[in-house]
Amino acid sequence: MAGTAPNIVLRKGTYYVRVQVPTDVQPILGKREFWESLRTSNFHDAKKAAPPIIAKFKREIAAARNSAYEAALTPAPMVVAQRSLHC
Repeated sequence: MAGTAPNIVLRKGTYYVRVQVPTDVQPILGKREFWESLRTSNFHDAKKAAPPIIAKFKREIAAARNSAYEAALTPAPMVVAQRSLHC
């Protein structure tokens, strides 16, 4: 039996990276999980190929969190009502 790694999943004979998207950024990213094929059926090759892909997904999650944080700090534009003058 091959070893285990929490983000590496065997599907139909090919290994994939799977990273769950935290619930707070799911609406921003529009997904619950990231998946990407490692294009190998060998577990040891998959373990070598997975770290940069996992890092990429985690950067995307961090960027989504940062954009949400910045949006929360940006004040909403002030709407000024103009009065119409009737002559």
